Amino acid sequence: MFALRIRIGLSAALAGMLAAGPAAAWSHSNAYGGHSSGTYGEGGTHTNAYGGSTSHAYGEGTEHTNTYGGSTAHSYYGGTSHTNVYGGTTTGARNVIAANTSDRFALNPAVTWS
Repeated sequence: MFALRIRIGLSAALAGMLAAGPAAAWSHSNAYGGHSSGTYGEGGTHTNAYGGSTSHAYGEGTEHTNTYGGSTAHSYYGGTSHTNVYGGTTTGARNVIAANTSDRFALNPAVTWS
């Protein structure tokens, strides 16, 4: 009788594992207060402990906002745009050199824009 229960239990567990497909959604928190979640075929989001966030929509693109208010967006179809905390922007299309509208180069003073 005991052996029959074990076989039935193992059969039920195996059937459950085989019937389950890939996870349709996921979520994860990290030790520092950040959180990530997503849905298969749709995209995902991430928020860090300092207030920055990133989101991705499948087939559309990705957006990121940092803690200080700067943001970057990239389209699935090409092209990227960045706005810094001072309001300056950098944009670029696919296979095109970026153009910058800001006179502030706090992170890389060696970069020059025309």
